[in-house]
Amino acid sequence: MTSALLAALLVVLPSQEGPRVPDAAPPLVAVASFGTRDDGRPYLEIVATAYTLDQRKANAEEKKREKGDAKVLKAVQVVRRYLLEEGAMTVYDTDGKKVALKDLADRLAKPSVVLISADGKEVDPFHLRVARPGTLVIVSQAMADHRFLDAPDRNAPPPKE
Repeated sequence: MTSALLAALLVVLPSQEGPRVPDAAPPLVAVASFGTRDDGRPYLEIVATAYTLDQRKANAEEKKREKGDAKVLKAVQVVRRYLLEEGAMTVYDTDGKKVALKDLADRLAKPSVVLISADGKEVDPFHLRVARPGTLVIVSQAMADHRFLDAPDRNAPPPKE
């Protein structure tokens, strides 16, 4: 009986060895570039992938599972611009060194791959292990609130055209 309990505990208890997968969502991978508005104020332009709920005619297999049209996720590119204002965002590299907003013009002179925090908090180092050294990591509550990463609810009504 005791050996069966110990065996059950070994199966249930997670191993403490190996990498720890963080609770927070992984960062968004996007393309960023630096620009200046007509009034001279600098902005950061982000091109990312978002998902919309789309409907199409259901095939024979889908008709068995669903009533009516099939609901599918459709990937679309989203372009957003964010004014570069002190306190609105924090930018650092994969080594954790902060990058001043004034230095972004040089670092993003041409479109570059960046990581954007999904929740407005610093990205867990676990996720930074796959990024190239020097990749910029952007932490901004405004960007996190746009919810690039959220997939729409499959049961929600389709968007009105």
